[in-house]
Amino acid sequence: MKTLTKPQQIRPYSLDDPSTRGVERGRLLFKGLMETGVDIGTRLLDVGCGFGGLSISYAKMGKTSFALDADPRNIEVVKSRLRSGEHGPGNIFPVSASALRIPLATDSVDLALMIGVVEWLGYSDPSRRVSDVQTSALREVCRVIRPGGALIVGTKNRLFPRYFWSDAQLKKPLLNLLPRQGANWLSTRLYGHEYRGYVYSYWGWQRLFRKAGFVVSQPLVPIFTYQYPLLLAKPWRRIKMNGNIESVLERLPDDVQTSAVKSGFPSGRTAYYRILSSLHLLGLGAGCFMFVCEKPAH
Repeated sequence: MKTLTKPQQIRPYSLDDPSTRGVERGRLLFKGLMETGVDIGTRLLDVGCGFGGLSISYAKMGKTSFALDADPRNIEVVKSRLRSGEHGPGNIFPVSASALRIPLATDSVDLALMIGVVEWLGYSDPSRRVSDVQTSALREVCRVIRPGGALIVGTKNRLFPRYFWSDAQLKKPLLNLLPRQGANWLSTRLYGHEYRGYVYSYWGWQRLFRKAGFVVSQPLVPIFTYQYPLLLAKPWRRIKMNGNIESVLERLPDDVQTSAVKSGFPSGRTAYYRILSSLHLLGLGAGCFMFVCEKPAH
């Protein structure tokens, strides 16, 4: 099999960064999901868990999480956090494995998370087309979810205007805008690696999930990012942002507030989202999406 090293992410994980520690992010996420009617169950698969913050947040509710990551260094950090007792009354089982081969039984979890993960999967198997690798991983995640359970995908929107000139993952110019083959040619020659970090539009993502066997029950727009879902909006409806966002921010710890604002809430983006919302076009031009994908009950 052809090998390919995954390019370094622009923003590395750091235990000094509240956004990558992730526990407060998890609290916002699970609260928002429950408010939209998602049954978060009692057994979670956190795919691409990073430092395990979302799994820890889930375990703090007395639930069980399988924290899976292909990078063993991340798993070691998760284990060190567990030794400190940070996970609370629940259970977390760290798993060092690829999303293409998950060592869990079929129908064994209620809920799965892939937050900022699917767009990187093309680097997992460079011998295959990116969309095929993504579909295979999604099917493998679908396998371990029980019938009627759900997968939550947080990911970026290819049609977000900023990504026209700056790639969503690596911040390289033009890669997201060009046709895939052209982007791969440019990336190989200018940056020394293939371009395999595919993101899609609102409609493209849903086609991918359906191909993997899911039913998209709720497409959502996290405002402003899936890292900090202060509000989960409907993509084609007008929403009131000011009061909701301010009230959520005020309840966050000071260090998390600072990190959240730095991660993507400048005044320009706020104005842009207000305009999109007034036109009922969040589904077209939002920076990211959160899809609730259900596994059909047999």
